[in-house]
Amino acid sequence: MKIPERITKCLAGQIDFSTFYVLDVIPNKAHGSVVIMLPKIITANTYYGMSVGEQTYWYCTIERTLDEAKRCNYIGRVKRAVLLLRARRFYKKH
Repeated sequence: MKIPERITKCLAGQIDFSTFYVLDVIPNKAHGSVVIMLPKIITANTYYGMSVGEQTYWYCTIERTLDEAKRCNYIGRVKRAVLLLRARRFYKKH
């Protein structure tokens, strides 16, 4: 997966691109970048990730992941809806 240079500058942690699809990278000066990750394959023990700077948080659903990002004011209501639609389209394709 080729990542644009402007996004590469924002990434701080490690992401396994063979397992996860990067849904969005949100630059945040206070906490480092926020990366929302989708698992490429859904199984019974699937977790969605939200990486904030060097820390990664895991959630059971994409809705919960986006709700937490909204609660922490990393994204707004409209951005949450757009990312949820993008995630659903990703899983329809694959």
